[in-house]
Amino acid sequence: MAVRSRRLEGVVSFGLSFLDVIACGLGAAVLLLLIVKHEGSIEIPDVSSHIVERYAAAVAIVFEQKVQKTALEEKLDSSEVQLDALQSQIVANDAVSEQQFDELQNQLSALLAAREALSKSESEIQELQNELAAAVEKSTEPTVAQEGSLIGISILENRVLVLLDRSASMLAENLVDILRLRASSPFLKANAEKWQNARHIARWVVAQLDENAQYQLLTFSDKVNSIDNVELSGVDPGWLRKDQQTDPSMITKLNQITLPHGPTNLYEAFEVAAELRPYPNQIVLITDGLPTQYSGRALRLPSECHRDLASAKPVIVSPRCRAQIFAEAAKLAASKFKNTKIDVVLLNLEGDANAVFHYWYFTRRHVGRVLVPARGWPYS
Repeated sequence: MAVRSRRLEGVVSFGLSFLDVIACGLGAAVLLLLIVKHEGSIEIPDVSSHIVERYAAAVAIVFEQKVQKTALEEKLDSSEVQLDALQSQIVANDAVSEQQFDELQNQLSALLAAREALSKSESEIQELQNELAAAVEKSTEPTVAQEGSLIGISILENRVLVLLDRSASMLAENLVDILRLRASSPFLKANAEKWQNARHIARWVVAQLDENAQYQLLTFSDKVNSIDNVELSGVDPGWLRKDQQTDPSMITKLNQITLPHGPTNLYEAFEVAAELRPYPNQIVLITDGLPTQYSGRALRLPSECHRDLASAKPVIVSPRCRAQIFAEAAKLAASKFKNTKIDVVLLNLEGDANAVFHYWYFTRRHVGRVLVPARGWPYS
């Protein structure tokens, strides 16, 4: 019994193991069938089209970058050409600048040399003028006091105004010499005999004044200037005081006043004289003829003067025109200087014979006299 039972146990053990194997295989087959049945067929994706698109995009990007590269290379080449041109231009400009700098240095050196020469010349001219003034003063002062006296004109004690004509005609007595001296050097103009005589007369008038007397000396042509060569118009020039200290200074200034030039505007001279406060007691007018410039302040041009339509000033100054211009100035003097004595020293001028008559009548109304120095005065 025991042996049989052992045999049966061995058979049963073996049979169960085989059944387990078969069951597992069937289960696996069923599971495989279930999986295949529910999931269906698996499709493999087509990746070739995606790769082609990316490749085409990459090729396009590369082409575009090549185009940009080509453009940049061309731009770089152009920039290099421009850079070379700029460098050449800079070199050329540097050369020109150096040349201009050298030229400027040369011009500056020449300017400094010219300035030094001018300063030296001015110093020499000043020395010559001082020497000339000293020589004139030394040689002519005794003559002015003795032979150079103007007999017939009495000088008042105070507030005497000297009006010295410095128009171009004060250089000489005739037209030819006037034109010649107008084109001459300042030295010849300053030493013209007629102009020296006019300054002698001015000095003689001032010399007759008492100490501390008030006086004024003005020069005029088309404009009126003080003895310091300051142009005056519409202002009171003020009175000067005579003393021993100012006399030499006045003589020096008289020798350095503006040289004769331009026309004669007597109306302007009387207008400036009328600005003096108080009014002058006496006016000594030193001139050589009737005025030649119209004042321009009257309402219309004198009928005898041929007018310039653009400026309304006379262009042809005939004797009758000059007489009418003088009449305008005489009217102004009559209205401004009712209590002022006016004397006239009339120097010689060819071609203006009527001047003596007009000035005689003018001074007669102002209780004065006309004096015409003889030829060669003050040494005659």
